[in-house]
Amino acid sequence: MLWRVWNETLPTNSRLPFIVDKDCSFCANHEESYLHLFRDCAFVKAVWFAGVFPCLAEHILRNSVIHFVETFLDDSTPAKSEAIVGKILTSYSNFSSFGEDQNNCEGLSFVEEQGMYRDKVDFVFLTDVSWFDDTAGLAVVMINLANNSWAYSTQQVRAESTMEAETRAIQCALEWTIQNSWSKIYILSDCQEVLRALDQKKCPLDWGFLNLSLLVLDLVNKLSDCNFFFIKRCLNTFANGLAKKARVSSHVSGVF
Repeated sequence: MLWRVWNETLPTNSRLPFIVDKDCSFCANHEESYLHLFRDCAFVKAVWFAGVFPCLAEHILRNSVIHFVETFLDDSTPAKSEAIVGKILTSYSNFSSFGEDQNNCEGLSFVEEQGMYRDKVDFVFLTDVSWFDDTAGLAVVMINLANNSWAYSTQQVRAESTMEAETRAIQCALEWTIQNSWSKIYILSDCQEVLRALDQKKCPLDWGFLNLSLLVLDLVNKLSDCNFFFIKRCLNTFANGLAKKARVSSHVSGVF
């Protein structure tokens, strides 16, 4: 695994010209460069510190990933290096791959912490979008509370604003529900304006997509129990990552 780091062969966002959003796939706060991915990212710092061989990676002050690895290897055994670097590479691969099984979904933990249990609703949907220059990636993650299983749907659409894209993502969740004859659901999103309007059975305050809003309200009225909840994006990173990938490539669209 170390040779991949040494030769800088990982496809980080900063190296991919077709990806407009260069933010880190883990923290989304800084550009995803090699040095950020292995030293500066908050998620990676936690991996270094909480691993089998704890260390403070931010104390290794080097200006390139090669020098960073060299310094780290000077004070490490091969087994220690492979274990920690392997953990980072595995996490990065799992986060960036689609159509493959994922081991967890942090949204499920959020659902449980908020008391959204099976005696209240049958399904929970987490939605998110990534929007740039009238192109949006939509992501909907469905959690089945009966057996704790889940699936997700992604697609690339045209949208004139982020609010329109967020509304379209909620539309996808509602249509998914109706197509499967489900009736009791929760929908979680980080777009408070849209959630507040739909919760009050009103259209979001943007007349540019009035017809879409009316369609969504019609879908809501077809369900016996549909409630909307706000979720911070930092707790919905899986859906956010799916949305980003869907925006830059229509090839990842589909239901998985």
